[in-house]
Amino acid sequence: MANTFQKHLRNFLITARIELAGFSFVAVIGAMTVCGTAISLPDVFMLFLFNVLLVIFGFVHNDYEDYEIDKRLPELSNRPLVNGSVSTKTAFYWSLLLFILPVLLAHIYYGSLQTTLLLLAAFILAATYNKFSKSMLGADIFYGISSGALFLFGSSAVLKDQDHFSTFTLMMTGVMVLEHLFFNIASGQLKDVRFDREAGVKTLAVAMSHVENGGTCIHLPFKILCLVIKILTYSIIFSLFIFSILPVYTWQIIVLGIFTCGSFYLTMALLKTPIEQRDKILEYSRKQEMFSKSLTPIVLLPQIGIIWLLIFTVGPVIWFSFFNFILNREFLGNPKTF
Repeated sequence: MANTFQKHLRNFLITARIELAGFSFVAVIGAMTVCGTAISLPDVFMLFLFNVLLVIFGFVHNDYEDYEIDKRLPELSNRPLVNGSVSTKTAFYWSLLLFILPVLLAHIYYGSLQTTLLLLAAFILAATYNKFSKSMLGADIFYGISSGALFLFGSSAVLKDQDHFSTFTLMMTGVMVLEHLFFNIASGQLKDVRFDREAGVKTLAVAMSHVENGGTCIHLPFKILCLVIKILTYSIIFSLFIFSILPVYTWQIIVLGIFTCGSFYLTMALLKTPIEQRDKILEYSRKQEMFSKSLTPIVLLPQIGIIWLLIFTVGPVIWFSFFNFILNREFLGNPKTF
């Protein structure tokens, strides 16, 4: 009986991509744009928990919605739904439970209609993306806005008697939306474009590419779109200092400048990598995500301090390495379920 439980738990954790849940600080960072380090540890824990539950819901529900497509692709045979370790019925009930319980818990814990509705919006938008990601061009916008709703959920959770969001919080929400939009379009679609074309699904990468001499060629407009999203992201960040929304610290500008160069370098490397080199795309994508997850904490560094910066940047790497080793016997390698 113990072995059966361990087997089911392992299948759930693999389906949930638990190794990626350590990056779930969107809601916490949203809260810190309001109160900085004055945030209480119970609030940090609860916001992190709600964020983790949303991430897990997203992966489980996505596998459920994409089952018919994924089962036709040998490269995805390690996913529990594809190899039969988890039934679609089980995945459906997991998704339903992961959708309902967090929203109810948030309403009970915070007692705020605005806060509950923002979390509900994040879940609905994530579910909408999963439902239409393979059939509607541009469905990625639902994923991006979902992260924005989650960011505002964190802010709303600590607003207390205030009834509006600051300009700073709203601008950082825009950064969060753009970063997630980039990651989903550039990293997510590029690694799967060959599979998506074979399965007949609709994504921007499929629509803006063609097959030539057995290889996939990505069109220039797709690359320009990815670069425009990156440029808009960093334009918002530096405008925070240009328009004195945040105080200017020379060292912070230098650090952000280094991160900007590194991020654009990885973006160019990602866009130049041949589609057939999927492992290389995954490698650049993972490094790009680490830069992305570090960006907002660095903007907030004067308000949150070095300890929280390390928690937001080093913590996810430790989490990823731990669960990746437990489930896949690798530390920083790409899980086979990717």
